[in-house]
Amino acid sequence: MTKLQETLIDRLTDKMKLDMSPKIVKVTLESYSRPLQCYSNVAEKVLRNGGKIHYGWSVHFSENLCEAERHSVWENDNDELLCVTQNPNNKNEIIFLSDNRPVNSSEQIDNIRTNITNNILVNDFIFMCDNIGDLWNRFTIRMNNDAVNAPQPVMLLIEKFEEYKGLIYGLIKTGRKERSECFCGSNKKFIHCHSKIIKKTIPAAIFELEKIIKSNSKA
Repeated sequence: MTKLQETLIDRLTDKMKLDMSPKIVKVTLESYSRPLQCYSNVAEKVLRNGGKIHYGWSVHFSENLCEAERHSVWENDNDELLCVTQNPNNKNEIIFLSDNRPVNSSEQIDNIRTNITNNILVNDFIFMCDNIGDLWNRFTIRMNNDAVNAPQPVMLLIEKFEEYKGLIYGLIKTGRKERSECFCGSNKKFIHCHSKIIKKTIPAAIFELEKIIKSNSKA
């Protein structure tokens, strides 16, 4: 782990209000390991080999972001940690932040993200990610590892938010900044156009969704 990575992780843990130092945890896959299914993978490991589940966050770096993803690893009787789940980059070790609060498997826990660039557009991208994660967490229920129960109005709003997120990401990927032309073709700078529109309309859209969900629950 480089000094720069450590600094960025400190920024991330400050946002998470988590006072833990990162650890390097080795990855050793088992024959039953399934991608993206860390909780069930570790549960099977405990069933076969003893030990216990250890909750935390796996830290990833991309070109624009440092982000933490809720994760679990296996802990043996000597307090040693081992990851038994394949990671997106197929690395043989992960950066792990211990946060051993139990996780409710029905919750949709979104990643925590920080901007590691000087491009303010990335903050708008994170804003969209956070609101999409909030919708998944508040208005959907995970039934099992492969199925989520989500009302249609929720999914429609998630799709709209995902569209905005994709448009902002498209600006970032092409090297645009907050004062670049907005994606909508208004000939206005993004910072004076959809950056403002999104921040104004999203809270209102979520408020309307709350009323719809509440009304449907009484019907």
